[in-house]
Amino acid sequence: MRIAALIALTLMSACSLVDDNVSRMERIEAEATAEAVADDVVTEPAAEVIADCVVENATDGELRTLAALNNTDPAIGGEERVAAVVGRTDTVECIAQTDARPID
Repeated sequence: MRIAALIALTLMSACSLVDDNVSRMERIEAEATAEAVADDVVTEPAAEVIADCVVENATDGELRTLAALNNTDPAIGGEERVAAVVGRTDTVECIAQTDARPID
């Protein structure tokens, strides 16, 4: 699944605008979600760079979605977290800024 997620990440393009109507806590939670997903699919330190980039480019709605997925609710699985990050249209640009390599 990790390699499939990375492949899906690299197939996406485009950019989102940042909105300033999201609380600081939501941004922190969104970044934690993005970094947790990136940690599962790429080598360090690329995961942190990718997470920062994703959060910087996310819209209000995207940040709130990512923040909501940063919890321990067993009903929300890893696949949903991966989809929230992989589904971002600018993630491929974020990955291109790093030396990210897939984790085997």
